[in-house]
Amino acid sequence: MRLLKGQLTTKLLIWTVTLSVLMNPILSDDNDDDDDDDDDDNGDEEMTVCQEEDNDLRVTCPLQPKPDYHTEFEFSMSKGRREVIINTNVSGTMPDPSFRHNTYVEELQPYGFKLTMMRFTLTENTTFICKVTKEDKRLFVNVDALQQCSAISVFLQSYPWLLSFLLPLDNKRNIRKNSTTMPITFSGWEACCETYKELQPGQAPKKSHGYTMFHGTHKSNAQAIITNGFKPSAGGTLGAGVYCSRDINKASSYPAFCAPNDRVVFKLQVRVGKVKRIDNQCMQLQTTWHQQGYDTAWLPASVFGHEEDCVWDPKRLTVVGIAHCGDAAVKNSLESLIKQQDNGPGQEAGEPKGKVCKSCGMQTQDTHTVEKCWVCKAAICAFMNKHACMKK
Repeated sequence: MRLLKGQLTTKLLIWTVTLSVLMNPILSDDNDDDDDDDDDDNGDEEMTVCQEEDNDLRVTCPLQPKPDYHTEFEFSMSKGRREVIINTNVSGTMPDPSFRHNTYVEELQPYGFKLTMMRFTLTENTTFICKVTKEDKRLFVNVDALQQCSAISVFLQSYPWLLSFLLPLDNKRNIRKNSTTMPITFSGWEACCETYKELQPGQAPKKSHGYTMFHGTHKSNAQAIITNGFKPSAGGTLGAGVYCSRDINKASSYPAFCAPNDRVVFKLQVRVGKVKRIDNQCMQLQTTWHQQGYDTAWLPASVFGHEEDCVWDPKRLTVVGIAHCGDAAVKNSLESLIKQQDNGPGQEAGEPKGKVCKSCGMQTQDTHTVEKCWVCKAAICAFMNKHACMKK
């Protein structure tokens, strides 16, 4: 949302409290001594450990591989005097059996690695250790202070020096003196809606985004899909769900053992939700990804030679067009049927339309609250995509 002109007053004290909470030391680094023997960039950033909303434990290791070395990583944990290997790609080294099928490691950009321990609950104080090409970092985690992962708090923990730019804590008198008001001016907004994107080959779908994909079916099933939505497959490469692909050529080959003129390829808008990448590191979730809290499974082409997606909930898919149909008459009929769908195929068809809000023009079951603009006093609705005060 882009703010224009106007006036909003907020207290600087809010910034003080908010940033103080974000910087609350949930993690204690037992390498906080003044042992700054390393002159490289690996000492500037810190490890982070936090709990995801789905109870996955995330460990980030910001170590940079050494040039001219094969990149090797190893994550381990220490409780007392016993060190247990969690995940590694070091030749000849194996992780502990309890972590072989419930952990995976992703490479970060521009460097570093992220360990995910699925459905893992920390029960006691633990030291996490990461090693990358003969460099290592350690982080002591207090189980009672472990918090949920937050993009802002993890970022500030990694780059605490940014706090000096956001809040001048070095002068407490100035804060007390100037903690009355901090004006931010605006009077209006413009809301931008992100359109559905086409993914490039090998590009990973992002959580909660919408993408253009394709689905092949027999022309005898096409009308029922447009009218009533998809019916999930009982099984397949990725288990139960609705199968689709960003590769129109792959979708055009379905269903198998069918004449080309009998095939129809739908163009879809897919809201992927939470996505699980299925690759060689987590093949154990190939058909059970939904039980782990994921909405979509993504199989890269590098695994089995073709790219494929499986969506658990058919309501996440909407037919928006016909990408291919060998029968021109059938294609015209299906395109007309798509235009007739009031609520969009694959959605909850048959719901009452509701009333039209006079301010924003949207159909709604509930009455929208209409207020007056704080500057021009015009009637405005929070669901309007744009409002700007006219010059006097």
